[in-house]
Amino acid sequence: AMEEKDSDYFFGREEKTVEVIKSLATASGQLLILFGNSGVGKSSVVQAGVLAALKRQAWPEHADVAPEWPDVFRESRRWCFLTLKPGVEPVRALVEPFLWIWQFDAVDPQRAELLSSWVSKLIDGKVTLRDLLDATEARYRDALHQPKPPAFLLYIDQGEELYVRAEEHQRRRFSEVIAQEVADQRLHMLMSMRSDFLGELQKDEPLFKVHRKIDVPPLREPELRQVVSRPAQLLSARFETAE
Repeated sequence: AMEEKDSDYFFGREEKTVEVIKSLATASGQLLILFGNSGVGKSSVVQAGVLAALKRQAWPEHADVAPEWPDVFRESRRWCFLTLKPGVEPVRALVEPFLWIWQFDAVDPQRAELLSSWVSKLIDGKVTLRDLLDATEARYRDALHQPKPPAFLLYIDQGEELYVRAEEHQRRRFSEVIAQEVADQRLHMLMSMRSDFLGELQKDEPLFKVHRKIDVPPLREPELRQVVSRPAQLLSARFETAE
């Protein structure tokens, strides 16, 4: 997948990037899920498209949109961005990016103790994702001596791992924890998932109730031409013929 650092060379998905950003601006109380076939570019749309635009606080350069940036994103360049893949232990995968933001050394035993404690308490229902957000804001203020972020964006990549890799009890708790906090105004959430797992999502009651579907179809020929030709132009290269 292309990442934020590749955004200058990310072409062909400007309209889809704009669609996702506009949907995110109006998705209060919902989890946006990008659905598409394997390899179609869902992760690239999020990372090189949406996240890059939010961090620049500007629409994609070649997108045909009105110039007004959504007011809800007026400080998006200062947001706290977190990315995870559910893996075998999705609740653990949820906590880990927060602890990296807390800036503990990787070999600090306190980090391992905190990780274990938060995971156990989330699984047992003793704390919530809101508590983790509160703790992160406190960490910014008290330990890092920085202003708290205006908002958080959580991107769950390869969401189908919930249904093919995750331990069942953790999967259920992960879905409940995420669904419980979709209305928190501080938190914006995105997920990408393979289209053939829509049926599994439909059986996942907590997530299905709060999800909002965005289709990511394959690139068409005009878009593919941009994918190939525009990066070449930026590097002052040219093709022998237009074909």
